[in-house]
Amino acid sequence: MCVFVRLLRSEMRFGIKKNMPIPLTWPEIVLRLSCALATGAVIGLNRTEHDRPAGLRTSILVCLAACIAMLQVNLLLPLRGRTSDSCVMNDLMRLPLGILSGMGFIGAGAIVRRQKLVVGVTTAATMWFRTVLGLCFGGGQTILGIAGGRDDSPSGPQAYCPAGRGSGGMDVGREVKRAVPLSENK
Repeated sequence: MCVFVRLLRSEMRFGIKKNMPIPLTWPEIVLRLSCALATGAVIGLNRTEHDRPAGLRTSILVCLAACIAMLQVNLLLPLRGRTSDSCVMNDLMRLPLGILSGMGFIGAGAIVRRQKLVVGVTTAATMWFRTVLGLCFGGGQTILGIAGGRDDSPSGPQAYCPAGRGSGGMDVGREVKRAVPLSENK
């Protein structure tokens, strides 16, 4: 946590970067990967402690994969566009969009219908959320990634509020204690 505090203070002191630096330096790549790794580990540990699916390993893999995909986009930025002798157009934002779409399909696979009950919605949402955090870190938006991964609620991360008042923090933690009957989803 100390690394994150130092990072936040340094970025606040010198102002938030408006553009991604080109070219990326190795220390910056390591910092982005470390932030994604730490965030994935924190979310994964929380889910593992509560015996929920998609725990530590899945969280780390999802967050790191999204971060690496965005780093790849950053490294390919100098090659964007079309050269005069080429008919190929490099649209680099398709890679992160494809990652988000793919995580949507994986998340849909986590949602299961058992008789009249639907389970796994929070797992799917949490997987998609981890992907977005990884993309934030990979794109150099460390403050946004840390802000998205932090939890301000006094009772810890909560993913489900039956009264509909909001979770008070990031969308991780306890899965729905009871499955939602299909008749309530209409």
